[in-house]
Amino acid sequence: MKRVAVTGANGVVGVAITPALAAFQVTKVDPRSDGLYEAFDQKDAVIHLGWIRVMGEPESGAEYIDVLPIDNRHLKNLELASAVIEAARQCGVRRVILASSVRADNFQAWRGPGLLSPSRLPTPIGPYGAAKVLLEEQGRFAASLGLEVICIRLGAITASDEPHPIDASERRVWLSHRDCGELIKTCLTAPAIPGGFCVVYAVSNNEGRVHDTGNPLGWLAEDGSDALAHATSLKEQNPKFGPLVKVSYTRLTDRTANDVALGSGVAKEHNAGFADRMLELLRKLADTPTAHPVSRFEHGLQTATRALRDGADEETIVCALFHDAADYFTTENHAAVVAELLRPYISPENHWMIAMHGEFIAGHGDKFRGHPCFERTVRFCERWDSESFDPNYDTLVLERFEPMVRRILSRPAYKWVLDS
Repeated sequence: MKRVAVTGANGVVGVAITPALAAFQVTKVDPRSDGLYEAFDQKDAVIHLGWIRVMGEPESGAEYIDVLPIDNRHLKNLELASAVIEAARQCGVRRVILASSVRADNFQAWRGPGLLSPSRLPTPIGPYGAAKVLLEEQGRFAASLGLEVICIRLGAITASDEPHPIDASERRVWLSHRDCGELIKTCLTAPAIPGGFCVVYAVSNNEGRVHDTGNPLGWLAEDGSDALAHATSLKEQNPKFGPLVKVSYTRLTDRTANDVALGSGVAKEHNAGFADRMLELLRKLADTPTAHPVSRFEHGLQTATRALRDGADEETIVCALFHDAADYFTTENHAAVVAELLRPYISPENHWMIAMHGEFIAGHGDKFRGHPCFERTVRFCERWDSESFDPNYDTLVLERFEPMVRRILSRPAYKWVLDS
């Protein structure tokens, strides 16, 4: 896609993505004054960023539904968006990118488990967030008529390209100019949009991030802080522990409070390296004997690649990457072993899927029909696992998945009991 029309090109987001659009033929459009049909003629894609933030007094006698404020800003914005989408469709534009917002769902109240998925039913933050949800639904309807639509839930993108200096909530949804530009470029160059419609969270890889940025387009955030990469060592955090300090007991029943604290601190530092050890285990699969047409290492990468391109959430993609990692030790109970390794960091549903996938691959899945995780596991096995032995498939490299692995395996461990 080379010919692109952009509304709101002079705003903060429009300016931020300008370098990423250097290779495209860009036409700036003001939907309030320009003729949309003329502007969109022979265009391949439309990026709709325009959003009026300041307007006059409410129209006399106007009535507004509860989710909208008492002025007419959001109603007018939705009318403009509708006009943009319909003009694009009528002009034969293939793809429309709509600027939504992270405020379309209440990330401030999200406590997990897992990351906040763009596929869940949203609870918007305020009238602005509600208007963005309505914008997305306009796009969803247009997609049902044949238009390709991508709704980008933009995070906090700033003119200075710096995260907020104080506000923790704003810092964790910060979106760098580079990440934003790369996402827009990925939206324009993706060969197809699965199902013709998708919603993507656009936030950088920030410390404390709660949004699942997994997407079927292949975009990965590069900027932001990484809690694991920037964590200081236990010795730096608390020098009294030191590398050689040992507890006082020889039997667990003799532990003191100080012993427990010391043991917990050492365990915490050790656990911080879990992602590194799992990635190293995965790499060792490259040399593990197999009769398959691809190595066990490539099989894991290919399974994760298919999951990503199929629109799976980030946690599920990580599960797909590691689902056979325990083959390094033994193939006999590899599924159960790796499921238990991942268990503190994944949902009960994904734990069951990974633990039981060997049964399904072996043809014994029907006996679990009716289980809440049955369909999930069938999808995993049939669409990703069993298909991923193709040496000619365009498999992504491990580096594409490492940020996901580090985010999932460094978050607080879940506390749940598997329903037997």
